[in-house]
Amino acid sequence: MENVNGRRCKTCWLRSHDCYCEHVKQFKNLCNWEIKKDQLIKTQNTIGISLEIDVCIYYHFMEIGRSANTAHLLEAICASKKEDSFPIHCNSAIFGNSKEEEILLDQMRPIDDLHGKRSTEDITVACVMFPSKESITLSTYIDNLMDNLSNQSSNNPSEDHKINSKVTLRLVMLDGTYPCSRRQLKHLTKCCTLPGRGYALPLVKLRLDEQKGCQSAITGVMYQPGRDKLCTYQACIMAIQQIVEHIHHLNTIHAENNTTNSHETPLIVLSSSYQHYMTLCKSLLDELDNWIAFILKTKIKFGKSKPKFANKEVLHFTPSESLSKNLGRELFRTPILRN
Repeated sequence: MENVNGRRCKTCWLRSHDCYCEHVKQFKNLCNWEIKKDQLIKTQNTIGISLEIDVCIYYHFMEIGRSANTAHLLEAICASKKEDSFPIHCNSAIFGNSKEEEILLDQMRPIDDLHGKRSTEDITVACVMFPSKESITLSTYIDNLMDNLSNQSSNNPSEDHKINSKVTLRLVMLDGTYPCSRRQLKHLTKCCTLPGRGYALPLVKLRLDEQKGCQSAITGVMYQPGRDKLCTYQACIMAIQQIVEHIHHLNTIHAENNTTNSHETPLIVLSSSYQHYMTLCKSLLDELDNWIAFILKTKIKFGKSKPKFANKEVLHFTPSESLSKNLGRELFRTPILRN
């Protein structure tokens, strides 16, 4: 535990006597994953792609230090260093920090620009999670990425270009209230149109039921402003679930067509197995439940007993209802959908 001015922990942002860091350490110790990194399957007729999933929490500066913030918990759990065996890595940037924003913007260049890269290079691509009409689903984004990498190797049939590509997919999570997140989005969109760039901001979204939406994990602790508006932690884990599920679907198709020379569905190798990712995501959601129960039990948050504004589209629960066994927080764990 690191204290800030003797009051708050630098990691969990809670007061010293309520520090949650020990719980995080215990959780990480339970996650004993055997990860085989760079486990590429190389065959003569297959374009293998090693894909790693990274997360960048793009904080609005007003979120820093807020005890009810969920993104910092995810950042504390997921290691920021590549040397760590945890299959999900997480770092952060702050709205207004131009140096950190420049790095993100360079990684948000169109997927078509990857044609200028050699397949032997490590490639990092970034996309911004935000529910809007311009956003595409994560599965569509993955398909576009794989198509471009496949076309790149197909257009360069030399021996050097048969080596597998290593791609890092970085999910940029806007962390703030929705008015603040819209300001962050507007800022990034404007930066992408400046001279020297001139490309559209890559926006992705979760695939949710258009009618029912998704129940927020922190309903009863804070307000849910809309059916598709979730806390950062929950949205990030659901995004990883949908990415891994779609990649598993693509690999299944590849396995069924492994007798033919198919460049349309390249083999994708993740840093951990499909089962490990699914188990990890479930454990991470359970840890979010534990954290919510902790901040209610210690009265860090007292919860919301009724909605601030009448919103018939969103269900609202009291803190006791949110933690009830009958609710079980299964409402927000929607099934993963595919095209």
